[in-house]
Amino acid sequence: MVGGFQCKDYSVATTLKNSGELDGEKGVLWWSIYDLLDYFIKERKKPTKYLILENVDRLLVSPAKQRGRDFAVMLSCLDNLGYAAEWRVINAADYGEPQRRRRIFIVGYHKTTHIYKRFMERPLQERGRSIILKDGVLQNAFPTANDSEVTNIKIDNDTAIVSKSFNHGKKLSPFLNAGIIMNGRIFTSKVQPSYSGPSQVLGDIIDDNGNIGEEYFISEKELYNKKGWAWHKNAKAIDKVSKSGHNYTFKEGKMEEPDALTKPLRTIITSEGGKTPSIIKHIITIK
Repeated sequence: MVGGFQCKDYSVATTLKNSGELDGEKGVLWWSIYDLLDYFIKERKKPTKYLILENVDRLLVSPAKQRGRDFAVMLSCLDNLGYAAEWRVINAADYGEPQRRRRIFIVGYHKTTHIYKRFMERPLQERGRSIILKDGVLQNAFPTANDSEVTNIKIDNDTAIVSKSFNHGKKLSPFLNAGIIMNGRIFTSKVQPSYSGPSQVLGDIIDDNGNIGEEYFISEKELYNKKGWAWHKNAKAIDKVSKSGHNYTFKEGKMEEPDALTKPLRTIITSEGGKTPSIIKHIITIK
């Protein structure tokens, strides 16, 4: 199974049977993934052997009032279904790609698979460290330095209890940028990329001007007129009034303009189409 899903509203009201009572609509997609995995295990008697999931890295720290709860709920679900689940936060630029895009990848393998059984043969005190830093699936695909400290996180085997009480009242999430849950035990570590292969920057992938439509070019007037591109890209502090009548100051920092061709570009998002000025859109200078 391969999938990406939105990353909030994963709290459980009471038990997994009541997962329809989730707080918010976005978490429902996770429960659809859970239900599908559960169906193949219980009804078809043929577990999905492997899964790859992708999300934004804030999944590790959400929600604000219970840091790490959403991710803990997911790990608890996968563990209860019989999966080991590795995770790694990966910035594409750290591995040679021309975009600074940071995402969390989760790779799961069921307890009936050869890789699960092989890792389970290792002593518990060695298992987490070796998978995260030596020969796990994600470590082989995206190598890191192998001198990081590995810590153990305690988690209840009841997902409803995890949703209600995991890390309650603490300011920081216990989940670091790499880790694994396996047979009820969680190990996590803060790793640093170790890559020496070929790499690209934005300038390496810019197309020839002759292939770019006129509608994509910005005139000098559009760049510097009132609330044009230059205004949107600069730092600003604007006094505003909320719908409830509360006065506040909206602030934005300065954004690089134009985007540098000598380094990987900022993350491209889905709302970037069109010539309407915006701080999040990309503009470049070409000859």
